[in-house]
Amino acid sequence: MKNKILILLTILLFNYSWAQIPYLSKEAKVSVLTCGPGDELYSKFGHSAIRIKDPVNRMDLIYNYGVFDFTQPNFYLNFAKGRLDYMLVRHRSNDFINQYRSEGRSVVEQELNLNTQQQNKLLQFLENNAKPENRTYSYHFFFNNCATKIIDVIELASSDINFEEEFIPQNKSFRALINDRLDKNSWGALGINIALGSKIDHIATDYQHRFLPENIQLQLKNSSIGTKPLVASQRELISQTNTNKSSFSIVSPLAIFSLILLLSLVLIVKSTSIKLWTTVLFTIASVVGIGILFLWFFTNHDMTQNNFNVLWANPLLLILIFAKKIKPTILKTIHLISILGILIIPIVALCGLQSFNYTLYPLITTLLLLLLKSYRNTSRA
Repeated sequence: MKNKILILLTILLFNYSWAQIPYLSKEAKVSVLTCGPGDELYSKFGHSAIRIKDPVNRMDLIYNYGVFDFTQPNFYLNFAKGRLDYMLVRHRSNDFINQYRSEGRSVVEQELNLNTQQQNKLLQFLENNAKPENRTYSYHFFFNNCATKIIDVIELASSDINFEEEFIPQNKSFRALINDRLDKNSWGALGINIALGSKIDHIATDYQHRFLPENIQLQLKNSSIGTKPLVASQRELISQTNTNKSSFSIVSPLAIFSLILLLSLVLIVKSTSIKLWTTVLFTIASVVGIGILFLWFFTNHDMTQNNFNVLWANPLLLILIFAKKIKPTILKTIHLISILGILIIPIVALCGLQSFNYTLYPLITTLLLLLLKSYRNTSRA
């Protein structure tokens, strides 16, 4: 993965400059490229970019709003806090397209029905936007990304452009849109679903569906400029050859959590001492819960707020680990709060407040069983 990222950054950081921006000829074409999903988690949602090609000026460039710089000061800390800057980078079309070809990812080109004046207006804007002092923007996965930027730029070309407001056949929640593009039984999908809160369980409007490149492609297809379709033609430059591989294996989340549940049942039935086992699982769950609270209250990630995963990943479980110095009445209260939190998870899910990754249910069941046993032991003490 690291090698792929380095190669991609090497390609994308190509810089090209003119003493003066050329005026596009009548042979010029402006198009939008929609790229298919890749194998890596960061590429599962596809990509969008703008292409400007003019054989007269010997120009064929891609304008890409999907680049970030690992070398930014405090990059990982800012990423965790939701303060990530992306930037517009300009590079050669052949380099861009060949990179996707090497990854087996599709590239579809939609040529836009723009006249020369409108094309030049876009070029002038993009060239100005690509300057070092202008190229960065505050990234938001749902509302300000490489796909949504495409519409922001295109609508500058002409006031006659009409983007169809209702172009999605079936509206879905943000979470469903994400999960449709992921293998739910993968650690990446599990992490995303744990980190993101109930806000993404709201049904997205057609406008909000545009965070996905494939929906930008659909939006353009259903839009017009004056009395003409906005898309003059559409063609597939590269066919999708990679396939989404199922991540089901003995180390997948469902397999691991099911094994944990099975082992817990065996230990409980045999009345074996499970103090160490309980301590490990309670520690893991509480640490996850602390991470959820951090994302909820101490970052700029608005979509990590109101996260009901704290019902099972309860930070209070950490207190039970140090139960020796705590009064039994307080311990019983913590047990009851934790048990009640897990018991209302099905209600939260059935009411549509927030859905939970299905691979979690064996783990959630395990935590409930361990809490019930721990509560019984506390009551006897």
